Amino acid sequence: MNYLTVFIVFFLNFILQTTLFHFFEIFGVIPNTTLVLVIIISFLYEEYYGVVYGVLFGLVQDIFFGQIIGVAAFVYFTAGLIIYEMKRYIYKDTLFTPAIITFLGVTYYHLAYWVFMSFFNTDFGFFYMIKTIYLIEIFYDMAVAIFIYKLLISRFHSYSYYR
Repeated sequence: MNYLTVFIVFFLNFILQTTLFHFFEIFGVIPNTTLVLVIIISFLYEEYYGVVYGVLFGLVQDIFFGQIIGVAAFVYFTAGLIIYEMKRYIYKDTLFTPAIITFLGVTYYHLAYWVFMSFFNTDFGFFYMIKTIYLIEIFYDMAVAIFIYKLLISRFHSYSYYR
């Protein structure tokens, strides 16, 4: 995959996440597909696609919807880097892997986001976030991650044994 292809994937994801995915809410929570893309692409590819576009679309997300500009971009950046560095120690050939790395990534995202929002003294309660967002989103994002992982493996990855 090249940078243009990844940009198109992230751009289409941003459009879908902000418009169409609201029709697929579960208890008021939609999947954070931008985070899922950052995690899966950082895990699958040798280049820093997930990290670069995580920052770019995190900034776009913060500009349009965030209370503080840069928080989502920084959290996507660090989540992408952590997954990118972890990938050499993780087995890629099972569908259990994207579920686990998504679990870790979403957990990191929500904890880091809460820390930043608390640092900037916003009203963002930890237990409220856990109860109303995290517990639903974690399973939703894991299911979406498995789907995206299979899609990216079958469409764009060069390894023949994934097909």
